[in-house]
Amino acid sequence: MFDVGFAELLIIFVIGLLVLGPERLPRVASKIGSWIGQARRMTRQLRYQLEDEVAFSERRDQAKKLVSDLADINKEISDDVNAAVEPFKEPLEKPDTPTDKDA
Repeated sequence: MFDVGFAELLIIFVIGLLVLGPERLPRVASKIGSWIGQARRMTRQLRYQLEDEVAFSERRDQAKKLVSDLADINKEISDDVNAAVEPFKEPLEKPDTPTDKDA
């Protein structure tokens, strides 16, 4: 995020010591550290939420594709079953051979 080296921290500390004095500097430094910690936690939480949202969106897209594929498979199976059953729907013709009763 910020590339702050030892020299920059030393300069900030000296300026803070001159401006705030030795009594208030530790409290201010503690407060600033607390704010930085809160900011880091918030950015981490936001990143996790965004990653979760992206993963959820991908799973939702996969589910939609799966439902579409299943509907296509269902249609194919239904068509195949109807084609296989179609010959049996026609009425059976009576055989031309005489039965035992006719003889």
